[in-house]
Amino acid sequence: MGYSNNAPNTYDLNTYNCTDFAIVIGNLAGLNLSDSYGSWPGGGGSNPGQLGQNIRTMSLPTNARRQTTGANSASNTGTCN
Repeated sequence: MGYSNNAPNTYDLNTYNCTDFAIVIGNLAGLNLSDSYGSWPGGGGSNPGQLGQNIRTMSLPTNARRQTTGANSASNTGTCN
C-alpha cells in the first residue's frame, strides 16, 4: 500500500481496509509484509486470507517464530475497558 504513518481518513473495503492497517503496523514493526490483494464481487483490495498465506510462507526476521498448527490462547485477565 505504501502508507507510512499517514492512514486515510475513510475506511474503504477496496482501497484501505483492516488488512491494509495490519500490513502498515506489521511493516512499522519491521516485518516487511507485502500487499495481499484479493478480489470479490464488485471490487478488490487487501485480503486477510491472502495476508495469512503470505505470512505463512514469508521469511521470518531473526528470533521470530511461526505457529502453523491450532492452539489455545491464554485466558484474558483484568478489564477490557
